[in-house]
Amino acid sequence: MLANKVAGNVPPAIQTSAPTWIPGLDWVDTTSGAVLKTWNGAAWVVGQATRYIALLTASPFTSGPSSGYAESISDLVEVTTTGYSRQTYTPSNATAAYPSVAANSGVLTFGPMTAAMALAAQWAALLTHASTGNTGLLLYYWQLDTPEQVSISQSIQVPIGDLSLAQA
Repeated sequence: MLANKVAGNVPPAIQTSAPTWIPGLDWVDTTSGAVLKTWNGAAWVVGQATRYIALLTASPFTSGPSSGYAESISDLVEVTTTGYSRQTYTPSNATAAYPSVAANSGVLTFGPMTAAMALAAQWAALLTHASTGNTGLLLYYWQLDTPEQVSISQSIQVPIGDLSLAQA
């Protein structure tokens, strides 16, 4: 299920040699004492991939190569207001129903901003291995229902369960 892959709930490859990476795949390296490894965009690394939500001020549908879709984290135009940082995304397990849904299991708080936002956040992206910078994978992006632009000392919050990923 797509929701399980994006949420990181995919059965891992359990084998002695590195598998060919596909989205959502983890590897249990049996030559290293059954160590869990995840793909960080360049290599297999030890540990489960932490997922992050980034807020964007320009459309990822046109910020990629040749004004096309964003293909990597470096293609994204992220909020740059001081006080902003990406937030860890910990999803619930995807439901077994159709459509399958996984949602945030904790409140996401961006801020408080230490300056007024010059541009509204109108899109969001789901990333791995990248609390800052461009290392990691761009898993998914979408347009927000309502653009968010806050003043100094304010935060943008996403309540528990309000950020859901579904496969229909």
